[in-house]
Amino acid sequence: MVLVVGEWSTFIWKIRHFCAIRRPMAHEDMSPDAHRPPRRSSVNGHIATVFGCTGFLGRYVVSKLAKQGTHVVIPYRDEDSHIHLKLTGDLGQITPLEFDLKDRQTLVECVRHSDIVYNLIGRNYETK
Repeated sequence: MVLVVGEWSTFIWKIRHFCAIRRPMAHEDMSPDAHRPPRRSSVNGHIATVFGCTGFLGRYVVSKLAKQGTHVVIPYRDEDSHIHLKLTGDLGQITPLEFDLKDRQTLVECVRHSDIVYNLIGRNYETK
């Protein structure tokens, strides 16, 4: 394909138009991270407590919250059940706390600084 000088400018315009390449305006943020979604190490300032985080649904909720930059408090009952959840966030983003459902003080401790509380505690079988 041979282009003459006059056709070259229209060719470039068509490429820019169809590929949606545009130059940022002077008032726009020209940093490379301006239009990207938040990365793993970003922090959005929210603190969430997820009860039932070691279950089937809870692990996905914790992972999604951590990817959005939320600091997540994960209350657990069994000692080794929360270890796999610490890998879903950055260092210090996931805070495990041991709790007991019958002890009001540990429940208050888990939700003290939280903006959002998720209750995913449940059983796979019918209870009384």
